[in-house]
Amino acid sequence: MLTVQELSSPEEATIRKLEQEIQILRTRVPKLSFGFLEGDEIVHHVIRTSGTVPELRVTNAAIELAVSEKRLKFEQIVADAPERTLQFDVKKYIDHYNEYLDEQQKYLTRKRAKTQDWRVEFAFHLSNNGNTVAQDVDICIAFPSEAFAVARADEGGEDFGFGDLQEPLEPIAEWKRKYDYLHGIVPNFSQIVYPSSVIREPEPRGPLYGDSDRSIVRYKHPKIWPKTPWLLNPIVVYVPSSIRGGFPIDVTVNADELPEPNRSTLNVQLIHESE
Repeated sequence: MLTVQELSSPEEATIRKLEQEIQILRTRVPKLSFGFLEGDEIVHHVIRTSGTVPELRVTNAAIELAVSEKRLKFEQIVADAPERTLQFDVKKYIDHYNEYLDEQQKYLTRKRAKTQDWRVEFAFHLSNNGNTVAQDVDICIAFPSEAFAVARADEGGEDFGFGDLQEPLEPIAEWKRKYDYLHGIVPNFSQIVYPSSVIREPEPRGPLYGDSDRSIVRYKHPKIWPKTPWLLNPIVVYVPSSIRGGFPIDVTVNADELPEPNRSTLNVQLIHESE
């Protein structure tokens, strides 16, 4: 006797169809894998030698206090300006000392990194092991708080690296200049000349960073094809010398085709020369 197979209910048919569609979509999602590039290997744990233990590290609070004291000094100069002082000169001076304070904070932060923090160097690798292209790839790498990250190629430069680490000169208020009766007003040689914005190379780009928080960097790539690796530009990171033993690096990778960002953690073990 033949048994007639019962037909699936509409709900079961819908569920089966959705499962098939999900399976098809999964094959269209890129599989992005991020890690350290150590020699010819891709790893998620590395060991670095940090050097000898430096002197007591300057804190962020100390840097902010030093900048605040400078600001109070400039504000007092404005408050003590003679009544006949032109408002144009006052505004110009305020603009100049605000620019100076920004540069001073950058200088103190970079000086601390250069002279008191651990210098470690990394190379990163991103691979697409899926069957579809990954577009508008955005990688966010978070190093320990107060770290100072810079591309190895930029480390010696003035704009993003350390350069000569020359402390900026304080601006002089127009009404406080000495007057030379033979030659007129003495030129202001303390005026700071600020570099224009640096034009970066076309994509892929990175590391990209701002002046406010150099512990976080980004890398961007317009399109990574399947089975095609991306070797990111090497980066140097100055991590706080208060760190002992090691630290994690949090990584977030996003792309247009990913349903949600890929998050992972890389680990760094520090070996100190004094140990």
